Amino acid sequence: MSDEQELRHLSHVIGMAAFAVEARRVLSEIDHLAAAMPQVDDVLAPIATRHEWSEMPNTVAEVLRSVHYRLDALLDGL
Repeated sequence: MSDEQELRHLSHVIGMAAFAVEARRVLSEIDHLAAAMPQVDDVLAPIATRHEWSEMPNTVAEVLRSVHYRLDALLDGL
């Protein structure tokens, strides 16, 4: 993979990580709201995998650390 392709790939990884962090934050807020408002919880009840996100490990820090190390290596090669 060329350096340009790798940078493009790392950019996509960072974008996905940013999306994942924001999605986790929003879903957490929705769960807090549903806990405080039974009517919201009732509306969301048909979503079968609604809490699956909270059972998955949050690996964003590991992914970003890996991207950081790879970017450093690419920069050192300039």
